[in-house]
Amino acid sequence: MIGVALFGVSMLRAGVLPRVPVWVYLVAFPVFAFASKLPDSPLTSALHVLVGGSLVWLALAVRALAAREPLDDMGQRSGAERRLVR
Repeated sequence: MIGVALFGVSMLRAGVLPRVPVWVYLVAFPVFAFASKLPDSPLTSALHVLVGGSLVWLALAVRALAAREPLDDMGQRSGAERRLVR
């Protein structure tokens, strides 16, 4: 959970990815870890959908970012990746 928190904060500080799925990632994943001890219920199922949805949204944002500006020969971008993907 500490890794999720640190990674979530770094995504927020970078400002490259959309804020909504990053906040969902940051809040829902620690709750998801605690909920794994609970029996299956509609609440835990909804949490699965929420966490999965945030991961899909983040993956699509990263894919759109990569398609917008490919890496050069040195593996660097020219700086346009700093724009928010929304």
